[in-house]
Order: sequence, then structure tokens, then C-alpha cells
Amino acid sequence: MEKLLIICKTPFGHLTDVVKWCEYAASSYDIKVVGMANKTSSSGSLPDNIQVVQSPFKGNVIVRGVLFLMLSVKSIFSHNGKIMVVYFPGCQLLKLFFPFRRMLLDIRTLAVVGNRFQRWLYNFYMKLACLLYNKISVISQGVKDDLGLVCSKAYILPLGADIISSEKKDYSQLRLLYVGTLKKRRIEDTITGVAEFKKGHPDVDLHYDIVGDGFEGQVEKYRELTEKLGISKSVKLHGRKNHAELQSFFDASSVGVSYVPVTCYYNHQPPTKTYEYVLSGLYTIATATAANRLLINENNGYIIGDSSTDFTLALEHYFKINNEISEEKIRDSLSFALWHNVVDVYLLPIINKL
Repeated sequence: MEKLLIICKTPFGHLTDVVKWCEYAASSYDIKVVGMANKTSSSGSLPDNIQVVQSPFKGNVIVRGVLFLMLSVKSIFSHNGKIMVVYFPGCQLLKLFFPFRRMLLDIRTLAVVGNRFQRWLYNFYMKLACLLYNKISVISQGVKDDLGLVCSKAYILPLGADIISSEKKDYSQLRLLYVGTLKKRRIEDTITGVAEFKKGHPDVDLHYDIVGDGFEGQVEKYRELTEKLGISKSVKLHGRKNHAELQSFFDASSVGVSYVPVTCYYNHQPPTKTYEYVLSGLYTIATATAANRLLINENNGYIIGDSSTDFTLALEHYFKINNEISEEKIRDSLSFALWHNVVDVYLLPIINKL
């Protein structure tokens, strides 16, 4: 069996894409993943032909970075097979050290910081890396366009998702679910939007589960907001949950909330939860980023602006059309994005071109 080396600075298990690539490509390749450990790193149980090697977690951030780079160089030197590098600042060095080794550079995200200069600088270094590597894969056409990758060596390797819930949905129930980070997502807009909806429909049985954490004290701040707005019985904040704990939330929900501020730096970044909501049969209310507009249509959800008023209007819309919603149409609309399809249709053909 051919060999595949994946170099990803993120600790194994923290980037779902890499885990799923390994899971579904293991039937085609013996895979070795090189990463950088952190305090909680654990690769768990893996198939026999997947090996995870992580540089030690010791010293300051510079020492840890050097150790990871040294391990990556050593792994490339001893590897006889295909090589895939998930972008990290400094990955240019790997290609400079091994100019004649054919490598695929994968880009999962552009810079997602508010500062314009920091975004420009991060993306500029990414463009330099693209010049060095033999093949490039990017998460979306929008990212490809932003990087100016019009050359034939660039390919789309889209995000994928699993079906978290197979439970039949009851759309007569207004059961909202948000799963994800609270950092810089303005989830307070959705809470305020729920409060406004409740004012007009005080007798509607509405329940909104918010799963995730953010900056220190942010969960408690949102709890205080629900108390102030008088909706603490309808809106529950659960903090961070691990992946195994999410199914019960997906099972009990009818509406997924994919709320990302509409900014230039989130615009082309596909939200993982949009896929997971839809594939689990949840009607999805999603903000109008370019990525969400490619995924959400009248069969599976509703596109909105990023304000509390827009969110209230989305709830009003759902309240009017919930008896017309087809669970089958929702699930089928993004079936192409199941991880096994992403690996078979996109990843393996790209790797084979090396």
C-alpha cells in the first residue's frame, strides 16, 4: 500500500478535517500524521495503518515550534511516498529544505482577525507558500479567488461533515440549536432576536440551546442577558460539550443556528455547523456570508442578515412555513458533503496527482 505523510501543526484531533481524511483514506494509504502536542494531546484508538507522531510539549512557544519543525524535516527525509502539508506560518521552510520533493499544500482558512494589516500580512505569507508548493488545495472557491490561485495546480478540497443525528424531526416544535464558539460571533444578537419574537408570540413553546464557550465570563454574561430579557426559561447556555455529547442536542432540535458575522474575513469560510445541521435534518437559519449562500436554499433553510431584527424575522418565517418543511429535502441537499464523499471525490484524486 502507498504511503501518505500529513504534516499538520494542530494537535491531532483538534482539526476534524485531518481526522476524517485519515479515517476514510486509510483504505487507500498507510498514513503517518506529524503534529505538535499540547497539554491534552491524545490520538485515541486508530487503525493499524495510521500512525500519529507529535513533537513534545516543552519549552516556550518558540522552542515548541522549532521542535515541531525538526520533527517535520526528519519525517519528510525518511518518508517514501506522498506528502501533504496543512498550512502553518513557516511551512515555506519545508519546501525550501526539500525543493525537489513534490508536496501538496492545503489551506483550511484565510486570516480571520479584525485588524486589516494583520490579515494582509498573514495572507501574504500564505500566497508566498503557494508559489513554492507543487499542488495547492483550498477549502472553497472563494478562498481560491482571494489568494489569486488561477493556476492549474490549485484544487478545491471542501469541508465535510458527518450525520450527527438520524432522529426524525418534528418541525411543529420551535427547538433552536447553536453549537460552536462564542468568540466574536455576536450570539447576543440571536438571544435578543428570540426575546423580540417571544414578545409577539408569548404562547409559542420555544426552546433555544446554546452549546459552546468563549472568552472568560462570556457564558455567564449571556445568562445574565437572558435574565434581563425575561427569557431564561427558554434559552439555555450549556457551555462547552465534547463531540460525543452533541447527539442528544441534535436529536431534540428542529432548527440549527449558523450565525457568523458577515465580514470580509468570514465571508468565504464555510461554517462546519451549517453542514452538520443540514445533514442531521435541521432547518438552518444562516447569516448571509458567501459560503452560507452557496449551501442554504429554500429546501433546507433561510438566509438572514447579521442583526437581532433579522433573526426575529427568520423565526417569524419559520413559524409560518414549518408545516411545509421536508426533512428528506433538507438532508439530501448537502449529501455530497459527507466525509466519505469528500475523501473519495476530492482528496484522493488530488493526492494521486502528486
